Amino acid sequence: MRHLFLILLFFTLLGHLAAQQSFRDSEILMQKGDSLYQLQNYSAALSLYAAAFQLFESTDSVSLKALLQSKMALMNDYLGNYNKALKLYLEALLYFEKMNDIAEMAKVYNNIGALHFFQQNFGEALIYYEQSLKLELKQDNQLGMAQSYENIGIIYKKSGQFSKAEDYYLDAYQIYKSLNKAKSISNVLVNLGSLKISQNEAIKGIRFLNEALLVQESNSDFTGMAFTYNNLADAFRIMKRFPEATKAYEKAADVSLKIGLNEQIRYAYLNLAELHAELNNFQLAYFYFRKFSVAKDSVFNQEKSKQFAELQTKYETEKKELLIKQQSDRHLQDIQKIRISIFLLLFFLGLIILLTILYVKNRNAYRFLAHLNKELALQEADRYIIQNENTQSDKYSASTLSEEQKSKLKLKLLHLLDAEKVYLNPNLSLDDLAKMLKTNKKYVSQLINEDFKSNFNHLINQYRIKDARVLLLSEDNKKLNLEGIAEKCGFNNRVSFTTAFKRITGLSPSYYIKNKR
Repeated sequence: MRHLFLILLFFTLLGHLAAQQSFRDSEILMQKGDSLYQLQNYSAALSLYAAAFQLFESTDSVSLKALLQSKMALMNDYLGNYNKALKLYLEALLYFEKMNDIAEMAKVYNNIGALHFFQQNFGEALIYYEQSLKLELKQDNQLGMAQSYENIGIIYKKSGQFSKAEDYYLDAYQIYKSLNKAKSISNVLVNLGSLKISQNEAIKGIRFLNEALLVQESNSDFTGMAFTYNNLADAFRIMKRFPEATKAYEKAADVSLKIGLNEQIRYAYLNLAELHAELNNFQLAYFYFRKFSVAKDSVFNQEKSKQFAELQTKYETEKKELLIKQQSDRHLQDIQKIRISIFLLLFFLGLIILLTILYVKNRNAYRFLAHLNKELALQEADRYIIQNENTQSDKYSASTLSEEQKSKLKLKLLHLLDAEKVYLNPNLSLDDLAKMLKTNKKYVSQLINEDFKSNFNHLINQYRIKDARVLLLSEDNKKLNLEGIAEKCGFNNRVSFTTAFKRITGLSPSYYIKNKR
C-alpha cells in the first residue's frame, strides 16, 4: 500500500512539473509573439500565439488563454481574416466579462468595433466604440480613451458629421501628445488629413498626411504608412494629380503586401483600377481590378458576411444566457447567504447560552472551592493553636523516639515544618533543610517523595499557603496587601505567591478574599 502511495505521489509530482514546464514554454512563445507583433510580422506572431495557446490549454489559466485569444484575434484582424478575428474576440470577451477584467474588455470592444467598421456596419461599430470609451473612462486609462475618441471620430467622419469628427480627433491628439505617443500621434494626423480631404481641403489634408508619414517612416511603422499612402493617393486623385495618386496607391499596396494588410491592399487595388479606367488605361485597369477581386474574395464575400453576422448573434445569445445564469447564481448565493446567516445566528446564540451556563457553574464551583479553603484554613488555625501549646513537649519527645532512620527523619521534618515553621524563610533550600536534619539532601528528597507524595518546593509552598489562608481570613491582617501577606508566609514576591496559591487552592488570592464570607 505504501509503495502504491509513493508511485501515485511520484506521478502526481511529475504531472505538476510537466504542467509547470508547459506554462513556462507557453509564456516564452507568447513573449516572442509580442516581439514579432511589434515588428509588424503579423503572420509569424499569429503562429506563435496559436502554439502558446495549445500549450496553455493543458493548464488552468483561463485569463491567459483569453488574453491569447484576444492577441490571435488582433493578428487575424490585421491579416484580414475577419470572421476568425470576430470568433476569437467574442470568445475572449465572454471570459473577460466573467472575470470582470475591465481593461481587456475595453480593448476587445474597441477591436470588435473596428471589425464592424470594415464591414461598413457603422452604427454597430459606434456602439462598441462607445462601450470601450465608457470602460476606459471608468478606469481613467488615458491611452485607451484617446483610441476610443479617435475611432468615434472616424465614425462621425463616415456619417458626414465632420465638425464632431474633428472634435474627437483633436481630443485624441491632445492625449497622445501629453503621453508622447509618436505612433498614435501619426495615426491622428492621418485621420485629420483624411477628414480635410473629405471637406475638399486637399492641400491641408496633404500637409497632415506628410507630417504623419515622416513620423511613420522614422519609426518603420509600415501599418501606419499603408493607411497614409492610401489617404495621400485619395488627396492627389481629388486634385487630379494622377501620376502622384498612382504612385501613392502603388506604395500603399507594396507596404500592405509586405505585412499582409489585406484591407489596405484591396483599397489600393480598387482605386488603381478606377484611376486607370479614368485615364483610359483599360489594360492596367483590368489588371488591378483582377487583383482587387482576388483580395476582396479573401477578405469578404456574401458567405463570410453571413458567418460574421451569425457569430455576432451567437455571442449576443451566449451573453444573454450568461447574464441569466449570473442572475440565477446570485439568487442562489443570496439564499445560501441567508441560510448561513441563520445558522451562524443560531450557533452563536447556542454558544452564548452554553458559555453562560458554564460561567454560572464555574462561579458556583469557585465559591464552593473558596468555602472548602476557608474551612481548611479554620482547621489549620485551630491546629496551630494546639501545636503552639505543645511545641516544647513535641520537640523533646521527637528526640527520644527509637524508630528507623526514615521515621526519625520524618518526625524531625514535621517538627521543623509544623513547630518551627522553617518554611517562613523565603530563601530556604533543600540543602538548608538537610543540614537542619543532620543528614544529606538525597535522604530528605526521598522522604518527601515517598511519604509526602510531593517534592521539596511543592511541600514548602503547601505549608506557606496554609498560613496564607489563615492570614487572609484574619481581620487583624485586613490592612495588609498581597505583597505583605506573601512576605509573612515566606514568599519572595507577590507573583510567586499568587502562582502557588492558585496551583494549590484552585483560586486566586483576590477571589479567595472576596468570597471568604
